[in-house]
Amino acid sequence: MTDRTTLFLEKHGLSLVDHSVKRRVVSTRAAIPAGTEVFRSPALATVTLDHACHYCLLRADDAGHPLTRCAACKRATYCGKACQLADWKGGHSHLCRVWKTRGNSTGGEWEKDEEMLIKVLSALSKEDDSMMRINADTFLTLQGCSEDLVGLSAAENWDRVVERVKQLKLPMHVNVTTEALTSYLARFRNNNFSVHDADLFVVGEGTFPLGALLNHSCHPNCSVLYEGRVQIVRTIRDVDAGEELLGTYVDGMASRAERQQLLWEKYQFECTCERCGGSDERQNREYGGFQLVDRWLTPASGSNALTPNEAADANRWLKPQCKPVRLLLETLYPVVCDPAKGGRQAGHGDLQEFITSILGGLPPPTSPESEYRMAHDSLLRYLLTVPTPTSLAYPLPSRPMFSHFSAALHRHLDTPTPSQAWLSLYALCVYLVSYERFHPMVGIQYVLTAKLCWNALLDSDRLTDEALKALKRLINNADTVVTKSHGTLGCFRDDLDELGKLVDAEVLKLHR
Repeated sequence: MTDRTTLFLEKHGLSLVDHSVKRRVVSTRAAIPAGTEVFRSPALATVTLDHACHYCLLRADDAGHPLTRCAACKRATYCGKACQLADWKGGHSHLCRVWKTRGNSTGGEWEKDEEMLIKVLSALSKEDDSMMRINADTFLTLQGCSEDLVGLSAAENWDRVVERVKQLKLPMHVNVTTEALTSYLARFRNNNFSVHDADLFVVGEGTFPLGALLNHSCHPNCSVLYEGRVQIVRTIRDVDAGEELLGTYVDGMASRAERQQLLWEKYQFECTCERCGGSDERQNREYGGFQLVDRWLTPASGSNALTPNEAADANRWLKPQCKPVRLLLETLYPVVCDPAKGGRQAGHGDLQEFITSILGGLPPPTSPESEYRMAHDSLLRYLLTVPTPTSLAYPLPSRPMFSHFSAALHRHLDTPTPSQAWLSLYALCVYLVSYERFHPMVGIQYVLTAKLCWNALLDSDRLTDEALKALKRLINNADTVVTKSHGTLGCFRDDLDELGKLVDAEVLKLHR
């Protein structure tokens, strides 16, 4: 590893250590609590999806004004002149004449790789930006799976990308031989990140060499968030001194088989993390019940989607479950406000029991990590004993059922109904068990749940002290989680603060 990269990591309390199997690991020099920003780094290069600024990746919907197009190529769009100038220097000066020649015709999916390759070359040739030099040095040490690239080249003509870039005869002070370009292509194909906004909507892809130093685990202790072109690495659980920092390359809600397949196809390794391969009983309890999550989410048989008849049965089962949200919140009051009195429900005969079992089985987000892990393990062992409601084809948390109810939740968010508050609580409970407690998905779902419960409560026949206090506790929990998961990114905490004030005002009215 280069001196510049090593110094950057040391500045942030990290060490890069050689490893016989993983090649290298990033470890901490001191303990890092959950919710800590470990480091942030700008992109070496990015490509955007449609309807976003080609430099800062700001979505058109969030810009507050129409994006302007490059006058020459008519394809690249920008939120302002500063981004247009920065992108011109970052590689668009070369892409522009290519796109102008092609007009409206595109080269298909490979064109994004061509764009990324040109922008990476442009970044590698820069000498005047110290952070970019760190990025460039680190990028050249990353590993690319050449076997994967060869297979794709034969099937999808990825060699075309290299040949087209070579023909451009770019005036850059970097190696542009076929071998060099192929190695660059392999590196960013195997180390790129999907860039998303604070709400986790994907807006593009980016090459972040420093973030790519983190190895994979299906039970990560870090997450990556983005502020425009800047990647932010945050801890989502407590990390001990000397412990390896781990991100994840796949969605933790995917089955073990799906995760292993994705990891092998793109990265050519089999994951043996404590979730995938751990078997020691003591270790499992120390890490929480995450090795049991796959059993909880994966049905014993069947597909990942409901048949039309199964979906109709699920909808019929759901309809009588969604009673007035006030009644649900009143039931949740002892669970979330006084867990000692709330306790765990006896089964999952209905949706209310499912929700109260999970919210009552996990300690509040302010609890110590060790207490949470033990409770998580205990809860999962209990949940695995609960029978499936007789009228449902699969258990409530299973992927087919979750996919169906999650789609129903998000289908009409613009015109929320009381049933969506129930479904939002259901989704929150699935996330609380399936993800680390400060995972960004948990934070976002907590905020959505608080908002939908408030909207549904306002439509109730009356407000009660217990219902309002239960909602206020959900809001406080959401604030704790989103502070850990997102820090100051997004407007989540402002929204929760405003929502908390509205609830407090209604409580005061009841006590006048």
